[in-house]
Amino acid sequence: MQADIILVAGERRFIDRADEIIVMVDSSKFDGPSGHVVCHLEEIDTVITDSGIPAARIAMLEKAGVKVVIAEA
Repeated sequence: MQADIILVAGERRFIDRADEIIVMVDSSKFDGPSGHVVCHLEEIDTVITDSGIPAARIAMLEKAGVKVVIAEA
């Protein structure tokens, strides 16, 4: 998600050319307000996050075929 529509267009160009989409995101971002969609969940290959991610969010990602990696501090 991105608040600036101009950045969305730029990021979308990168995504369209990528062989694999890996997203690194703090677990607190899963339940906050969002902006414009940069890419759909089904386009993401891997999400790297911290151990604070709720189990329901992990299940949602895995159901969409996304590999979830929990990074350790």
